Amino acid sequence: MNRAFYKVINKLQSKNGSSEFIAAIIVFMGLSLFISGGISVWGQMSKRDDLQQIAQTMAREIALEGEVNSTIQRRLENVEQLMRMDVDMDVDGSYIGTSKKLRTESDFTVTISYHTKYGVGWINWRKEKTYVAKATGTVEEYHK
Repeated sequence: MNRAFYKVINKLQSKNGSSEFIAAIIVFMGLSLFISGGISVWGQMSKRDDLQQIAQTMAREIALEGEVNSTIQRRLENVEQLMRMDVDMDVDGSYIGTSKKLRTESDFTVTISYHTKYGVGWINWRKEKTYVAKATGTVEEYHK
């Protein structure tokens, strides 16, 4: 592979190289950049669907549990490992006093956020993005 690379470099440096050959190399490099950037961006954008699934799953778990406790935190960690995402969770609802227990039959909202950087790293182009998904739930009357 190195030998072929040096042949191309020598051809470009010599006066025998044609402009079509140089244009083809430039087009090839541009297309490679476009394709690799597209793959990276598409992969991160597809995480939005996963994020919505995580929000809905956590809303259902909290509705059944009735509080944001260690069981919910462990479930979130398991979902993060399964989806290969590191997310932040915020639960907005009507809590009983200063506890983490939600009022029976009250509505709450789970907000899941995912911070990411995507782009083509080998040319130092990165875009930061935060995806947010929300799901609502109602605390079940028969929770513990």
